[in-house]
Amino acid sequence: MGMPIKDLDLVLEGDAPSLAARLAEEMDGRLVVHPSFGTASVVIEDATTDLVTARRETYPSPGALPDVTPSSIDDDLARRDFTINAMALPLGQESPEILDPHGGAEDMRLGVVRVLHDASFIDDPTRLLRAVRYEQRLGFRIEAGTLVRLEEAVVNGCLSTVSGDRLRHELERIFEEDRPELAVTRSVCLGILAGIHPALTQAKAVERSAAIVQDSIQGSINKPGSGESSGSRFPLSYLSALSYPLTPGDAEGVISRFNMPSDWARLVRDT
Repeated sequence: MGMPIKDLDLVLEGDAPSLAARLAEEMDGRLVVHPSFGTASVVIEDATTDLVTARRETYPSPGALPDVTPSSIDDDLARRDFTINAMALPLGQESPEILDPHGGAEDMRLGVVRVLHDASFIDDPTRLLRAVRYEQRLGFRIEAGTLVRLEEAVVNGCLSTVSGDRLRHELERIFEEDRPELAVTRSVCLGILAGIHPALTQAKAVERSAAIVQDSIQGSINKPGSGESSGSRFPLSYLSALSYPLTPGDAEGVISRFNMPSDWARLVRDT
């Protein structure tokens, strides 16, 4: 894809946190463990290696966090969000072949974002925002059948099953993209943000304000000595673009729905 590799993801059919602990000790790295998901991260200087126990996920109810049980690499790939991140490369072989049971390589060639099954957005509605984020980051398009499932999930109110904290985390990740305004505008146009709060519907106003924010930020970045992307340097600037069309009453509703911390809430109120 021609993009820099920022981290390394390893999946084990075994105890990933134990291996991560050994790696952190041997490499003098910092260990972060998430035991409920069987995952761990080792941070060495600016490099992060994520180690994951291969697992199966089942959803007790729509929008809930999944129940996790250790399993095989096949089950682990089947739980992924999209075909393009449901691939793996076996290690320790002279000529390894990519494990690609869901056609991710072909979808990368076609430039499409495709879910693995029809209930994907129902199980985890945060995938709606991730679909847009990957689409805009990669210059792909959401596959036609996936787009139908996306629109159905929005209309059926699936986003109401997800906590504000989880939704805010996804929004924050959009703001950290190189071109956040693309995913913000696309999310409004598809009705995803309106599915979170009904006031977030004014696509044209958001598009105009996001363009103004982007132009202003780009001017700052283009100054000599700056090598940062707009998202990495000014993530919350795009929150102001999203908040610009809101009335004071709607602003309070949006703050509450996303369970915004004080700095977010202050920016929304002051926009």
